Amino acid sequence: MKQINIGKMNKKIFIISREEIEDDMGQTVYREVKGPKIWATVKSIRGGEYYEALKIIPEISYVIYTRYREDIKTDTILEYKGKKLEVKYVADIEEQHQMLEIQCTEYVKEGDINDIF
Repeated sequence: MKQINIGKMNKKIFIISREEIEDDMGQTVYREVKGPKIWATVKSIRGGEYYEALKIIPEISYVIYTRYREDIKTDTILEYKGKKLEVKYVADIEEQHQMLEIQCTEYVKEGDINDIF
């Protein structure tokens, strides 16, 4: 099994969920809710750019190692130092339910979390 030094899990990340609420006009709107704090190791692995609607959009990829959890999936949004990270891939290291390797992307663009969902 890949050895992870638990002492290096010194970064706080949060699971962000989306909650439906009704506004004053009776319409359904969404707001983000910060979930549980998770201790993890966070490493930025690369940056790049891509084109979206004739704009160059920078992106940064991260790898996060944390203890095993069942509530992190590929549609999960994580928050790290105020940045919203979209989970792209979750691996249960050696299928032992002890550690997760999470690959995330931060899209550096204007807008809010509703652009991601």
